[in-house]
Amino acid sequence: MQPILINIIGITVVLAFVVTTIMTLLSIFGHGNPPRYLVHIDERYKNLLFKSLVIELIVLCLGVASSNFHNVEIANEQTEIVKNELSSTKAQTELVKNELTTTKAQTDIAISNLLREYWKPNNIVNTSNETKLKTWLRSNELKDASITLLLHAESFVEKRSKAANDLILTPKTSYMPKQFDGRVGKIFVKNTSLYPFKVTLWHPDSEKAYKSWVINGTTKMFLSVKEEAINIGNDWGVQLGESEVKSIDDTSLWANNEWRLTQDSFFE
Repeated sequence: MQPILINIIGITVVLAFVVTTIMTLLSIFGHGNPPRYLVHIDERYKNLLFKSLVIELIVLCLGVASSNFHNVEIANEQTEIVKNELSSTKAQTELVKNELTTTKAQTDIAISNLLREYWKPNNIVNTSNETKLKTWLRSNELKDASITLLLHAESFVEKRSKAANDLILTPKTSYMPKQFDGRVGKIFVKNTSLYPFKVTLWHPDSEKAYKSWVINGTTKMFLSVKEEAINIGNDWGVQLGESEVKSIDDTSLWANNEWRLTQDSFFE
């Protein structure tokens, strides 16, 4: 506000003074008779008049310069704001990159754990799945690589993901049920690992999943709906995680009119 105020005062004073000075000079230097109050004017007053005009012009220039300086300050402030915003955007971009990197690392760890559970559920080698893993390694140009290398090598991140997708995670979008043989019972699920997994049941009369449950690590439970254990027939389908949908009859032990399901029984 201060530079603007200086400009207004300076311009007003200078305009008024310039008009008065021009009229006075015209009278002094022979353009008609001078006014009465200028009859006795001398050279000193003329010099003073010119000096005053110069001073007013200087005041005006100072006001303009101050205004320009103020505008430069505003421009600098705006530049700093833009720089800060760009810096903040860059920091946010780096944060997102770090989060994506962390997410990718966590996903790879989860896939590695999934493959290990597929290979060694409850720290016991599943010979059938071990054979499948070795076959997969040979068919994917990794015949000299071990299963342990597949699970842990940093250079095998994409290979791990493909192995999990090919062997475990390829989902089946529909279920072709077996012939119903009259057996109906509750389903008891036991998680023998330290990690949670999802169990999904598929109804034989529907091409869609019926319901899913998350079974925490080292947990055993009956699958229930509204706190009441569900009874299913041998023609129902079951799925672990995003695996292939299999018949409950082929993946569980039938005992005492109950279906008993574990990771070992499912992946055998």
